[in-house]
Amino acid sequence: MKIEFRMKYREWKVPPRCRKPRHEDKECIVKLSIPEITSDKAPVAFIVSEHGEERRKVVYFRGRLYRQYQDRRKDESVDGPLFVNQRAEQMNWQWPFESYTHSNGSKEDYLHYVRTLAKRWLIIDRYVYERCCEPYYSVTTFGLGHNHGGTGFFVEWANPVARKLRGWSALDTHAAIEGAVMVALNRGDTDSEAYIRNGGNGSIEVLMPEVINRIYDNPIPPLPKS
Repeated sequence: MKIEFRMKYREWKVPPRCRKPRHEDKECIVKLSIPEITSDKAPVAFIVSEHGEERRKVVYFRGRLYRQYQDRRKDESVDGPLFVNQRAEQMNWQWPFESYTHSNGSKEDYLHYVRTLAKRWLIIDRYVYERCCEPYYSVTTFGLGHNHGGTGFFVEWANPVARKLRGWSALDTHAAIEGAVMVALNRGDTDSEAYIRNGGNGSIEVLMPEVINRIYDNPIPPLPKS
């Protein structure tokens, strides 16, 4: 798919009769090509559900994972998830690239960068996908304990440079829930137990377990003796 957007960049030049360079802010139209494939080329590895978001697929293509890209729903008066999967014709392509065009550099530097960034995107059956790493379960605590803030149970996405993560593999849903409950009870967040056992803020359906390759560290302290 061919896309185009307006790119801002900054060039440094030495003005006439000057010795020191000064910057000039400029704009240009950038045209990029986003790869398009059909769904039979990219099998679904995970289906991820998160609170307030439409269920999205995570596919496996040429040794990498890609998840459906989501954006805030335009019409919030209609019932449904707040964030929905984006189709290519609905996508605002300016947004993924504009945040990378504010630093100093030449036009050639920016063009090289955005062309490299474009490789992180994929269009499958007219839906937009972005490169990602495997999803996993994590626990986050809030407040001072004893139901002051609570204990949250979430789906997170692995960092591309981290081999070892603190959390639970998508294959260990039951262990993740029991571990999160233990964290909550250790803090006295008894009101969080039912929420966690009902799935917390997300769930992961694993269809290709062979693509899970992170090491998970999830030490849970024992419950205090009554």
